[in-house]
Amino acid sequence: MEGSLHARSSNLEDCLEELGAPLLVREHLDGALLAWGWSDERAFGLNLSIPVARAARANLGYHRSFEGLHGLVLLFDETWVMKSMQRGYLAEILPEERFRPSFIE
Repeated sequence: MEGSLHARSSNLEDCLEELGAPLLVREHLDGALLAWGWSDERAFGLNLSIPVARAARANLGYHRSFEGLHGLVLLFDETWVMKSMQRGYLAEILPEERFRPSFIE
């Protein structure tokens, strides 16, 4: 997987063909960030459902989203050419979310 992808030469179509649908897509600086992830069998979650009225229930859920999830983060420029690729735990390699300033007339 991802062996045929290279920074500054692979585009979005190449990446999607090689990796499939990403888990996360968001704007990042002047381009976009796409992330893929996979986990081992030790991943877990917890769901709790408690009846609170005759026909109503309270639900609570917890899942380890990106914690412990191995992954790949690709950064693309404004022309959808990959600028960089990082591998590791998604919680560690996902950059802090940054928003572009809004245009003010």
